[in-house]
Formats: sequence, C-alpha cells, structure tokens
Amino acid sequence: MRALVTGGAGFIGQHVVRQLVRQHGDDAVWVLDNRTHAATGWGTVQHLLGAQLVHGTICDPQAVTNALDDAKPDVVLHLAAQSHVDRSLREPDTSMLVNGYGTQVVATACALADVPLVYCSTDEVYGPAMMLGRVPTAFSEQAKLHPSSPYSAGKAAGEMAVQAMGVSAGLRYAITRGCNAWGEGQLGEKLLPIACALLQAGRPVPLHGGGTQLRQWMAATEFADALCRVAGWLVDGDVASGTALNLAGPRIASVREVVLALAAELGLPEHEAVQHSPDRPGQDAAYCVDGTKLRDLGWEARTDLLETTNLRKLLRAYRGASVQLAPYVEAAQ
Repeated sequence: MRALVTGGAGFIGQHVVRQLVRQHGDDAVWVLDNRTHAATGWGTVQHLLGAQLVHGTICDPQAVTNALDDAKPDVVLHLAAQSHVDRSLREPDTSMLVNGYGTQVVATACALADVPLVYCSTDEVYGPAMMLGRVPTAFSEQAKLHPSSPYSAGKAAGEMAVQAMGVSAGLRYAITRGCNAWGEGQLGEKLLPIACALLQAGRPVPLHGGGTQLRQWMAATEFADALCRVAGWLVDGDVASGTALNLAGPRIASVREVVLALAAELGLPEHEAVQHSPDRPGQDAAYCVDGTKLRDLGWEARTDLLETTNLRKLLRAYRGASVQLAPYVEAAQ
C-alpha cells in the first residue's frame, strides 16, 4: 500500500510514518508537511524518507496536487492541522483556515485523483460529554457535533468538507475521531511535555481551572496503528466509504490526576506539583467516546498511561525539554 501523509512530521504523523515504513517500506510512503513549529519529527521523517518528505502547505492546492502526482498513493492520511486549543483561541482565523479550508483542499484533490482519504478528526467535535455522577457518557459516532473551541470548530468544518465531497464528487473516505494522545515527540506547548519538564525542574504545573477536566488517553503508537489499519481497511473495502470511527483510549483520567501521577513518580507532594490557573474560554469538562465500532473490527487500544512504566517513559522523554508555557497560561487569562 502506497500512502501520502499530510502533517507527517507532526506528533502523531511521525508515528504513522514509522509504522507505514515498517509495514510497506520507505519507498511506499510520502509526506507533505509545512514544517511549522509543530513539526517535531521533521528530522526523523527526513531521515526515513529523504526527498519523499515534501515541504508544503495543505492550503496550497498546487502543492497538494503535486504531492499526489509524485506519490501516486493508494490512500491519503490527512493529519495536517492546527491542533492546539490554546493557540486556536489566540489565532482563530488561522485555525479555521488550516483545519477547515486546508481540509477542503485535500478532499478536493483526492476526489479529482480518485484517491481514498482518511481524515484524522478529534473527539472534541462532539463537545462536552454528559456526566452521570462522576462518570462521563461516551459519544457514539452517530452523535451530533457541538464544537466548543475554534480548533474543534475547524475540525468539524473539515469533516463537513470531506462528507460533502463524498456526496458531490464521489470521494471515498473514512473519518476517525481520536482522543488525547500521549508519547514521545509532542510539541512543547502541550500539557504533558510541559508537566514532565516543569516537574523535573522542581516547578509546579499550572492547571486550567484546577485540572478537573476528564479526558481519554491513548498512546501515540496505538493511535498511529489505528489510523494505519483504517487506511488499509478503506483501500481493501473492509470499511465502507463514509465510515466514522471513534478512537477510544483505555484510560479515562482528569488532567490533575495525570499530573499528580507523574509527580508521584518523582516523589513530589501535591502542593509542590500543581498550582491553580484560571480556566480557559470554551473549556469542556469531559470528553469521552465509545470505541465499540472499532473493537468490532478487531482493534482496541490497551496501553495505560497511568502504569508506572509508561509514566517513567514520558518523564524520560521530556526531561529537560524546551517547553512553551506562555501560550498555555495566556489562553486562561
């Protein structure tokens, strides 16, 4: 299977590229990436692919068309996005441009080239999960979309663009809605790299609204595996065009719980590990998706973030990392 990955030098993208190369060889994988600050895997992907890593933006129709012409892929995995909620609050126009318009460009090019598309969306398009006591109610793929931030609104717009091209131009596609990913290679303006670096430097982690927000957590390697499997299924006809699939993590935990688990591995007491930060606008109290549909296809995430070995891996990965705390804190003010 030949694949073109947009955003393949980003956090999840670099794990997808590694997996595709292992499965199909380096000559079967191409990447289109704009090499923004979020391209943390640029060096790794360049080493793997050489000239098959192309510098370009999904907002440029010619760049996308050229990448398709060069790669001649059996499938496109569309991961390129402005994916940081805090940044989207400060730059909503940019977020919508990349996530909405950029996805329209990719979907149009794929339809014209008759190449199936896997669109990596997010669980955040559903908006906040209802709570039954302390337990969030999981969204199925049939739930309505109620995005709360410019980021999730842009991702929902991207979904609409893909679906519309399916109806109007015959685009073959699948949509995945994934939960919070963790692992190596994440940008230093995201929570877990910030938490790991600050705690190991003896500094407390500022938590929006106290960190009570519940999230599902999935290892980035498993997230990538799910995307690659969906791509293969779509190419082989094992999932129907138009299928949406939730990528549900095996662990539901609050932001505070995760940070305190990291602190406990370092022997830090709670009062030294966290500090309260004002909540950011549009903050959703809980995200939770039902992974039954994907389990019925034979796939399920199993790696638990809160296991000691995984917490220690994260701490090692971001020891001494350069983090960008300012955007994270400013978004709450």
